[in-house]
Parts: sequence; structure tokens; C-alpha cells
Amino acid sequence: MAIAAIALSAGCTDQIIDNNTGSRFVTPSATGAISDPAAGNERIVNISGNGYAYEAGNARNGDIVAVAGIIPGTSASPTPGPDHGSTTYSGRYEMVTVGGFFLNDGKVVGFSRPEAGDIALSVDFAARTIRGTADDLTVNGEFNGNVLSGNVRYDGISGDLRGVMGGDKAVGAFHGESSERIFAGGFYVTPD
Repeated sequence: MAIAAIALSAGCTDQIIDNNTGSRFVTPSATGAISDPAAGNERIVNISGNGYAYEAGNARNGDIVAVAGIIPGTSASPTPGPDHGSTTYSGRYEMVTVGGFFLNDGKVVGFSRPEAGDIALSVDFAARTIRGTADDLTVNGEFNGNVLSGNVRYDGISGDLRGVMGGDKAVGAFHGESSERIFAGGFYVTPD
């Protein structure tokens, strides 16, 4: 009888954690500020003020969330046509992960960890793709004009990608989640 109660309790805890963690896209302000999560504890705005922003922390409702978005007004030059072949865009990515979730006085808590590094992405103008891997992050994007979309994978966890693509740069924002971890971040790359 006691074993069944423990198993039920563990299942309920997992469900509470799953229901109170998540990731999503947001629209930051023109300065990169993100109004939700209101008490975010990790935040980055692209240094030029024209790129991406991300944040992880507690939302107003108490959930733990990781959010990312492209700052309004971020633009890029027109993308070259298919006859331009392929090239490499290089730059940096930055992100935050939150995991190790547990209940503390009925509230979900976790541990955040920032991560950053260099990234090189292969751009194929004929196929309209931008792809690459850095550390545990894999980018698999496609573009139509200046609109970048696709997916990412971080340490085996799938996520979504949005951004801006052009002949002069690519700016991406991404987020993803699993029952174990949530993440959000972005990248800023330019042609080599």
C-alpha cells in the first residue's frame, strides 16, 4: 500500500512540473526588454541592439519559462539569389537552459545555466537553407526572402527557430523544451 502511494506522489510531482514549465517565442521591445517572464533571472540582448533577446525565469503566474524573440526593426539586406551557391556565416550564439526541476513548498524551481560560443553555419542559397552545429546546439533553418524559420536541437531536445536572413547577416531566436529541461537563446552570424 505504501509503495503505491509513493509511486502516485512521484507521478503527480512530474505532472505538476510538466504543467508549470515551458518555452515560447515573444516579441521583445525595441530595446530588447522582455516583459514576461517578469522576474527573469537570465537575459541577453544582442550587443548592437539590433538582433535577438532571450530570458528565463519565473512568469507572473509562477511558471518557469524560457522565451526568445527577434527585436522589432531587425533587418538584413536582401538574400542573394540561388546562383550565389553556398558560403559560411560565422558568429556567436548565446542561450540559457533551465533544468533539475523540483518542488519546493509547492512551487516548481530549477537551475539555470547560461551557455555561449562560436558558431559557423553553412548557407546554401540554391536550397535556401542555413545549417550547422556548435557544441550541443544544431541549427536547421530555411529561408524565404528575409524570413528565417526552422528548428534547432540542443542536447537532444527539439526546438523552434525564427529570425531574419540576408546577404549581410542572419539573426535567429530559438526555444525548446522537454520534461527535463527548457532552453531559449539566439545567434548573430555574418558571411565569412
